[in-house]
Amino acid sequence: MLYVQGRQFPVRTLYLAKPESSYVDATLFTILQIHTEEAIGDVLSFLTGRDEIENVARMLNEKNKLLPPESPKMYVCPLYAAQTNEQQQKAFLPTPDGC
Repeated sequence: MLYVQGRQFPVRTLYLAKPESSYVDATLFTILQIHTEEAIGDVLSFLTGRDEIENVARMLNEKNKLLPPESPKMYVCPLYAAQTNEQQQKAFLPTPDGC
């Protein structure tokens, strides 16, 4: 075991009852469901590669435009190894107001 010192946050892990035919579609649906039905907070989702991450980020940004005006917007912040250090650091900044 390895202990990494730093900030810790409570994490809730959820599992599916059965396999999905498209885990990318299921990820997109789940993120939207959490955003619209749960209390305000962060969502961290793991995907297998840059293309999938960018694709889901693009789709979430498109869905952002369809949210009701009174609904908080999603602050979509993709994070993967091929990004510059500056791009990666955006994921650790506070979420903007209204998101």
